[in-house]
Amino acid sequence: MNAVMEMQGTFHSQFNAIVADILMPSFSGAVLPLRGLAGFVAAYAATLFADSYGTYFVIRYAIFGKVLVCVSAAILVAHAIVPPDAAACIVMVLLQVGMPSATKLFDVTVANLADEFSVLASAEVDVTSRMYATHAVFAKPLNSLAPIIATRVLSTESYREMKVAGGEPPWELQRQALRLLIGLPLAVGLVQWASWRRFSLHGKGLLRIQALRRPPK
Repeated sequence: MNAVMEMQGTFHSQFNAIVADILMPSFSGAVLPLRGLAGFVAAYAATLFADSYGTYFVIRYAIFGKVLVCVSAAILVAHAIVPPDAAACIVMVLLQVGMPSATKLFDVTVANLADEFSVLASAEVDVTSRMYATHAVFAKPLNSLAPIIATRVLSTESYREMKVAGGEPPWELQRQALRLLIGLPLAVGLVQWASWRRFSLHGKGLLRIQALRRPPK
């Protein structure tokens, strides 16, 4: 779940400036700082909600929200209800709201899984390093895949020509950028939803593990 999220994060860090330059050239300079501010606030809010409702709740609704935002944006743009630049701005900011909610709580999830393993194995075994190593096996190739996917969808040559000419971005390039901005996070969100809905260490099950791990008084 977190491995594909890291792939999405790699895409945003490397291509957000290009996508913003294509889809909203008149105010692209304001969108990226706004996105950064939204991510900062979301990371703090995710911690507060996780303390009150649990990490499972926060991550589940962050994933659901991302899928909902991408599907809604695709429908609104396809029916010309919202212009592409406004849709791209909203999607870019809202995606940054959802990302910290899942990524910042990954360490908490790993710690809970390590506790569960120790209880089930009836032994104090540190498996966190193995969990992170397993995560890296999937995350590193996916991080390398993100720019490959982006350059396959987006015509970098057309973007260079646009920058050299200093004109408006052609519609085909805008369509490619929209497809990338909405389609990649949507695909990541669906994969995350399919995996996270199978995560069972939450609610009463998590409370039971935590009670067993708690030292006797």
